[in-house]
Amino acid sequence: MEASAFQSTAIVDEARLTWGDKLTALTLATDSSKLAGFLSGQAVLLQITLPADKHLSTANDVIYVEVSGHRDKASKARLISETPQTDSVLPGQSYFFQGQGRFIKPGMRVVAWIPEKKQLVSGVMIPKSAVVWLLDQLFVYVKTDKNTFSRHLVSDYTVTSEGYFAATGFDAGEEVVTAGAQMLLSEEQRRQIPDEDD
Repeated sequence: MEASAFQSTAIVDEARLTWGDKLTALTLATDSSKLAGFLSGQAVLLQITLPADKHLSTANDVIYVEVSGHRDKASKARLISETPQTDSVLPGQSYFFQGQGRFIKPGMRVVAWIPEKKQLVSGVMIPKSAVVWLLDQLFVYVKTDKNTFSRHLVSDYTVTSEGYFAATGFDAGEEVVTAGAQMLLSEEQRRQIPDEDD
């Protein structure tokens, strides 16, 4: 009995050294519902390592991750805890996050977007239906006259659940095309192709 108790204690101690108190408590809890997402593959455990001179702000418990580096396709990951050990190859501080398993599979590397600090930023919200993509850049058509629209690049934006938040380049009250923007882009591209008869 003493040997079994010692072995159980050793397993728990090793788990704490590797995964930290929070994840160890989660796995040893009698309520297994908290692990259901991980066991079903709907959730995935992510280890995110920051550069050596950076630390995660205590206010930032949500980051965005994506396997191919496309910010507009990124999904949320929630902070679980700081890792108890650092990587010998990547010397920065590491953290465990819970991500969405349908987008990220075990062993994949991810790109992470981590806000450095929370601050109030003024700007405008652009609906997803107004956005068109051209050469991996984000554009919207802004009304410039009664029947005239011009294509504007959205260079400084943040992806949100409602659409794209543009901090610069647009004024509140500007009208954008929310239905038919892709058709306007197609027509604009068609006009740039020289007519064979010319």
